[in-house]
Amino acid sequence: MFTPGASYVLGPITATTDIAESCFQAKFWPQYFAAKYAVQHISQNGSIVLMSGAASQRPIPGAASYAACNGAIESLGKALAVELAPVRVNVVSPGTIRTEKERTEAYEAYKGMCLLKRVGNVEEIAHSVIYLMTNRYTTGSTLFPDGGYVLS
Repeated sequence: MFTPGASYVLGPITATTDIAESCFQAKFWPQYFAAKYAVQHISQNGSIVLMSGAASQRPIPGAASYAACNGAIESLGKALAVELAPVRVNVVSPGTIRTEKERTEAYEAYKGMCLLKRVGNVEEIAHSVIYLMTNRYTTGSTLFPDGGYVLS
């Protein structure tokens, strides 16, 4: 089982409750409930891969709830790895990824914040997810395909 990303609104700590909760409502809880209801259908050799984001390790200004949400997803992955073993549970935590949505300003800013000086692509994230789903000796891990964002 793989749970992809979601839409949400970023805002500073002074933002409204709706903005602060948007990431949890759109990203954390859907993954929590997907795992909860899927686990009875997953074989003992199965795998769950959750989707977080590199801001869990390197927060961006004005997005405390977004960083907290991603950190919560990573903790959820570890907790579920313990609780559901031998079902494997891992998290992929990418940096900024080029999608069909045009975000030129965000893409250019990200290039300057990561070691590889480029934005990732969906194929690179898909490869990371496939690795986590198929490596039968990896569980409770978070993989950061982020071009070195958390290191720079």
